[in-house]
Amino acid sequence: DALVTLSSTQPALLAATLTALPQLQGIPFPTDDRPVPLTLWGLPEHLTPAAAIRGNHIAVYVGDRSQAAAKELSKEPLNHRGWMGAFVDTKRLHALLTEELMASPLITEAMDAAACVELQLAADALTSSDRQIAVRGAVDPQGLGFRVDQTQRLRPDMGIAKNLKGDYRLERLSDACRWVSVGEESLRSDGSGGYQLATPELGCVTWKSDYQWQQLGARIVFSESRAASRNSCETAFTLQEAVDDSCVIVGSDATGFRCLFQVGVGESELYRYVNQER
Repeated sequence: DALVTLSSTQPALLAATLTALPQLQGIPFPTDDRPVPLTLWGLPEHLTPAAAIRGNHIAVYVGDRSQAAAKELSKEPLNHRGWMGAFVDTKRLHALLTEELMASPLITEAMDAAACVELQLAADALTSSDRQIAVRGAVDPQGLGFRVDQTQRLRPDMGIAKNLKGDYRLERLSDACRWVSVGEESLRSDGSGGYQLATPELGCVTWKSDYQWQQLGARIVFSESRAASRNSCETAFTLQEAVDDSCVIVGSDATGFRCLFQVGVGESELYRYVNQER
């Protein structure tokens, strides 16, 4: 659900003025209290916002609850002291980012992997707590005043997986916000582990590694003991220099967890560990 309102003593004139803006040309706006469907670029197909004039207010809404709230606006008089108001529910905002925006090809198709990582990190940051924030701004005799009301319930695990041992399918967040399968990885209870990476164009494993691992809070530290690679499926593996690495767990759920690796100065890659036992 979402609801955006603009208020005026002449809402029909305000609606006509909005259609003159270059960004809104071609988008029909209401002239009375009859709802007008809006076709907005970038929205998932199942989201169908509408606009209507309710009393002294232009309401743009999507969802049944917002539609009901918009109808109530016809009873609300203008208040010259009111300035702005906003409400955010982080749990619902997380669902919007992951289930709507990141699932919409119209939005993600032009995004590169780096932009997709930032969007996913923003979504994961919202899962560490269930927070509701209401902000109100108004004019009083002393000037502009603000009131902020906030409720917050922290997740006991803060979104950090505790028991990581298992066999995983390894996926990397790529361009257009697509998760691409790149190999398999095992984290064993005795602290040993290993992974193997496949090259899709070749259709075979081209890199494999063995290591010792440990979890330090939200960070997983890998101490490589053996690494080998090859350039084609027909050639033998060649030993490579063993290196140490680490990643930061940025989110987890019933299917596994996501871990952020630094691969260069200012560059990072996000991997999803999908539990293969499920």
